[in-house]
Amino acid sequence: MITTTNLVLFIGVNFIVVEASDTGPIGPVTVYEVQDCDPALDELNFELTLLQDVDQKDKITLSFSLPFDIGVDATVSVDADKFDGSDWQKSAFVVENKPAFKFLNDFVSPIWNNFREQAVPKIEKPSEMLAGDYNVELFYAHYMDINTPQVPYGRFMASVYLTVDDVDVVCKKLEVEFTPPDSM
Repeated sequence: MITTTNLVLFIGVNFIVVEASDTGPIGPVTVYEVQDCDPALDELNFELTLLQDVDQKDKITLSFSLPFDIGVDATVSVDADKFDGSDWQKSAFVVENKPAFKFLNDFVSPIWNNFREQAVPKIEKPSEMLAGDYNVELFYAHYMDINTPQVPYGRFMASVYLTVDDVDVVCKKLEVEFTPPDSM
């Protein structure tokens, strides 16, 4: 039962019910760690370095080898555990098989567009990446460029999968914290 103390977050056609006090507009995002999933899954030789400034701008250096074209058939899945203060609540936030480029263009389009421009070679189309070796140096991302009306607040350990033609090609584990905008 959904009451006034609960909020429904729509992600594609899936939705989750969370306590309203645990959600709100996007605020500072802290990324604590990015690592390989266990077992490691990386068909793209994906290397990522992430540094975060005190002004909440992430500096990202990224390189990967894409052995095949990626188009509208690529999907992203997320399985995130939430830290409740003493333990991790398993699968507190789950998104399954959402179109990857639709997600990028709908929710982080300023970040995605800047990334495409800075990539060497440049990524020409917003919903396609051609096979090749890519490199991005000192790319900046800011939480204000995330286009979503609500986010779940808290600390999460998320396994993020990229799937192409029904085959998982990359999995990265991120420890991240979403906080209210007035928390700085």
